[in-house]
Amino acid sequence: MEMAAQAIRLPFHPTRGGASMFLDRPSPDSHSESKRPAVRRLAALAVVAVLSLLTVRCATFSGDSPKGRFLRGDLIHFVSDRDGNPEIYVMQIDGSSPVRLTHTLWNEFFSTGSPDERLVAFLTDRDDNVEIYLMDAYGRNQRRVTRTPGNEMTIHWSPDGKWIVYSVKENGKSEIFKIRPKAGRPVQLTALGGENENPQWSGDGNWILFESTSEGSRNIYRMASDGSGVENLTAHSGNNTHAAWSPDNQRIAFVSDRTGDLEIFTMNADGTLPVNLTRHAGVDWKPAWSPDGKWIAFVSNRDDNLEIYRMRTDGTGAENLTLLPSARDWDPVWIKGGYLLFNSDRDGNQELYAMNFDGRHAVNLTQSGGSDGLSLFTQ
Repeated sequence: MEMAAQAIRLPFHPTRGGASMFLDRPSPDSHSESKRPAVRRLAALAVVAVLSLLTVRCATFSGDSPKGRFLRGDLIHFVSDRDGNPEIYVMQIDGSSPVRLTHTLWNEFFSTGSPDERLVAFLTDRDDNVEIYLMDAYGRNQRRVTRTPGNEMTIHWSPDGKWIVYSVKENGKSEIFKIRPKAGRPVQLTALGGENENPQWSGDGNWILFESTSEGSRNIYRMASDGSGVENLTAHSGNNTHAAWSPDNQRIAFVSDRTGDLEIFTMNADGTLPVNLTRHAGVDWKPAWSPDGKWIAFVSNRDDNLEIYRMRTDGTGAENLTLLPSARDWDPVWIKGGYLLFNSDRDGNQELYAMNFDGRHAVNLTQSGGSDGLSLFTQ
């Protein structure tokens, strides 16, 4: 029997100026000195890239449809421009009870929840440049974490919640830092030159993956969590991006154009034994491991429009899950129980959806007149 969706009870009224969640990283160079909201909103929508990370923790659905079948207490933080400029919202994992957390004239960008779900780190340009802020899960107690002349990008929590790793871009170059979220000084982890960005911790907390152009082309690197032992794992000409740890930290999925098209590869955690999984004309990218490590979801335009696919981790059994030639679907994120969250414009504007493991029962979770989701998609 289906559980009726119940209204969420907030422990307090969300304070104005709250939190943030998913937009992909902004292009810091696009920020003008003017703070006119309309201008800054257009700039934000024009420069958003494809995102990476969602703060859904151990959501468990039962039955056929994500809507109305869930365990209470799991939240999705997301970005929406439904009220004008990009702001952070929170809703129950079935899409019910959306609450706006930030109330500013500026833009809230990429954000991510702490492992214990009590805190949200987010990027905002409310101080002219892009800085990291921290807030409680419902938007209270916002406080600034970083203070740099550059622009912070792509933040990621350590598995134990004690550190945030991020990159800072200034004058066309970027390096990677980490900082304790509540109080602490930033610790610089790289000094390689070029662009060093998109850091992400391994699930065991021992390693950090990142992208770097320090040797010319864009490659995927690995370093210990203290910044030591930097290694170029891909060491290949062209572009190697979108690295994703397997759940057991033994394999890494990534995207490379070494064959001419963008294809999805996997390799061992030390960079050995790279394998092309997709081998298909068109563009394949944004690999996402299933929690049990048996499947990889990804985005492809092999059928002429953006669709979400899944395949086994050896590349076999690839199938189109969304099958909507008239719509674009992107940014798949697995949650426990085998369900997928994703962005789609199938209802005319960008919304956040959930669907079954096999693509059935896709449900629009946000249903607003604006752009909502893990990132604001522009093309």
